Amino acid sequence: MTPGQGRDAPRNPRGKRTSDLGRRLTKARLAAGLTQAQLAETLGVGLTAVRQWESGRAAPRGLYAAAVARFLDEHAARPRGR
Repeated sequence: MTPGQGRDAPRNPRGKRTSDLGRRLTKARLAAGLTQAQLAETLGVGLTAVRQWESGRAAPRGLYAAAVARFLDEHAARPRGR
């Protein structure tokens, strides 16, 4: 297992494990003022995919990983409304 996985992995309010990517994606989405559904539409994926990525249950792959990386680059450090 890699660091951050297993019993010692950070957990969300529901007690489920979260990932660094999931936390970053949630933070960037909120900074952009988007709902999970709006982010899913922006990325061209289903709502379930975004929910799984943010919760750490799954990770984006292939073209979706590239789309998420672009979204994070554009929104992670930018304050809301800019």
